[in-house]
Amino acid sequence: MYYGQRNVRMYDPGDIKKISWDVGSHGADVGKEMTKASNTLDEQDARAQQEHDMGMQQSMYQAAHERNLQAAEQQRRAYDSQTARDAQQRKFSVLDGLRGAMFRG
Repeated sequence: MYYGQRNVRMYDPGDIKKISWDVGSHGADVGKEMTKASNTLDEQDARAQQEHDMGMQQSMYQAAHERNLQAAEQQRRAYDSQTARDAQQRKFSVLDGLRGAMFRG
């Protein structure tokens, strides 16, 4: 389905000045013009649908990329927190070792 403005020069059946009643093939000419206009609209619809689908696909890729970035950030924060806890635990372990050495020595 085409979502934008359609730009087609269509035959206007109300414009009777163009109609020549003497020509027997007039109906065929009108039909050809209307078919051309209809085909042009169909092509516009197909292009618009393709652009819409591409936009939706791009939007899904963008959402997945955002989720991956958030997950990576969460993992980085968890790693930083664990590293900080490990460093603090090593510090207290060293201090406990020094305190024990002071009381023994």
